[in-house]
Amino acid sequence: MDDLKKELTESFVRPLQFAFRMRAIEKESPEKLEAEKEGLSTDETKKNKLYRDLFSLYEKFKVSIPTGLLFYGPPGTGKTYITKKLTEEL
Repeated sequence: MDDLKKELTESFVRPLQFAFRMRAIEKESPEKLEAEKEGLSTDETKKNKLYRDLFSLYEKFKVSIPTGLLFYGPPGTGKTYITKKLTEEL
């Protein structure tokens, strides 16, 4: 179960966090953006720059940020069970 939880976190939760962080960065004040351009960098501005660079690669290659899961398979393989247990954990 821990392996499944780790895998789901890596493939689902982190991309969602990335998407939400990009929205927050886009709403930042112009003063912060200007400070970044002038080289006045803090750890937070460095992180934001990395996020922007990564987001620009998503846009450049027209790749969407993964934000969902699709369970598929024949009946009786545990799709509903895993979904219910996942919602209990999150």
